[in-house]
Amino acid sequence: MIKWFASLIGYMFFRFPGALLGFFIGSFIDQFYNTTNSRVQMTGFSNQLFEMNLLALAALVIKADGSISPKELSFVRNYFISQYGEVRAQSIFQRFNTEIKKNVQSIPDLTAFFVTHMRYETRLQILHFLFAIAQADG
Repeated sequence: MIKWFASLIGYMFFRFPGALLGFFIGSFIDQFYNTTNSRVQMTGFSNQLFEMNLLALAALVIKADGSISPKELSFVRNYFISQYGEVRAQSIFQRFNTEIKKNVQSIPDLTAFFVTHMRYETRLQILHFLFAIAQADG
C-alpha cells in the first residue's frame, strides 16, 4: 500500500522518474514492515509466555540480594494488578507458583526470550520495572 502512495507522491514532484523511485522506496518500506510483523507471528509469542517470563525475571531480581523483602513482593504484586487487573494478576501468580516457581530459572534463557520477541522500547520498559523492584527495598 505504501509503495503506491509513495509512487503517487513521486509522480507529483518528479513525474515518471519520481514515480519509479517512490515505488521502489515504498516497496522497500512495505517489505520491511511485513517482515517485522511476520517475525513476531512466526515465533508463536503469547501474552501468557510474556507474563510468566516477566514474573520469573522479577523473582530473580527479588532473590538476587539473598533476602526476599515484603516491599519487593508487594511492589511486583501491585504492578501486576495495575497492569492486568486483580483477577488476571491472581491467575498469573497461581500459574507461576504451580508451573514456573519449581523450576530453576536461567537468566540467559529469560533474557534471550525478551531479546528475540520484544522491541527495544519494550525491553527498556522491562529494565525500568526491574530497577524499580531493586529500589523498592530501599
